[in-house]
Amino acid sequence: EALSGEGVTGEITVDRVIQARVKQLPEPDRRLLEFVAVASKPIRLEAVRNAAGMDDAQGAVSTLRGARLVRTREIADGEEIESSHDRVRETIVGHLSMEALRECHRNLAMALVALPDSDPETLAQHYYGAGELSSAAEYALRAADRAAEALAFDRAADLYRMALDLRPRALRPEDARREPGLYVKLAQSLVNAGRGFQAAQNFLAAADLSTALEAVELRRRAAEQFLCSGHTDQGLATLSKVLNSVGMSLPETPGGAILSLVWYRALLKLRGLNFRERDASQI
Repeated sequence: EALSGEGVTGEITVDRVIQARVKQLPEPDRRLLEFVAVASKPIRLEAVRNAAGMDDAQGAVSTLRGARLVRTREIADGEEIESSHDRVRETIVGHLSMEALRECHRNLAMALVALPDSDPETLAQHYYGAGELSSAAEYALRAADRAAEALAFDRAADLYRMALDLRPRALRPEDARREPGLYVKLAQSLVNAGRGFQAAQNFLAAADLSTALEAVELRRRAAEQFLCSGHTDQGLATLSKVLNSVGMSLPETPGGAILSLVWYRALLKLRGLNFRERDASQI
């Protein structure tokens, strides 16, 4: 609405109007505006000011508000700022070089890390934009854990997947050891979100990276999710592998199932219920 008041219409004309307003700004004000645009959503003014290296941003904010390029609002611990319109943000970001865009993301990430209670998902996005993939993966994992605790299981699954996608490109030895656990977290979030087939696939991925003992349980959970989600053939095939790994087999017919039940109950009666305590790895 603010831009249509200039009496111009059309996508290209709007873009030129925004560029003309930006070019008229003093360099510090323009730099602050670039950080606001790269932030892509409301952000604390303190973080943007620090990212831009400004001691005082009130004059610049007043100028940008007067040019209808940003808007602000009071929050509990200060002030929040954002682009006045998506077209403003898109135009400014679209005219930044890749190097300048990465610098903005890096400075925003560093400024947000220095503030208490910064959103880990936002930090993950800025570190990713800066090309710092290890840090992006770490904060994506923190954001995923937080989402899972808040019962936002679909969002948690997306963030766990983001952390996993980033790790192969920024893998350290300690990351490789944690990867099976990440697959399990992703799978559990998918279970909680009612996406059993995808959960089963990720339980299998975790099993392939785990010890033999852990893999049995993970494949069992995968079989359970295949069956619960209606993928019977894959569920039975996975369950058969689980049973074979512990010296058992899956009966192929109802009659075979009954005979198996009778056989094992007879063995149990002959053997009795006494046991010798052993470590789980020996069983």
